[in-house]
Amino acid sequence: MHNQANFSLLVDDYVDRSHYVEIERFAKLEKLVGRMAIFTQIDKIDLLELENSIISYSLDYR
Repeated sequence: MHNQANFSLLVDDYVDRSHYVEIERFAKLEKLVGRMAIFTQIDKIDLLELENSIISYSLDYR
């Protein structure tokens, strides 16, 4: 699937949270500003993988 919308995703306290690396499967890490990560879209996302990841992490309250 091709993304049709541009986006930026900002994630605070990204640094030193190894479980957040899952985001990098679905968005491109553009840069870090302090502890905050800035992500942008990637060309193709497997929506089934994204859905499975959301389900897997939705109850992870770390």
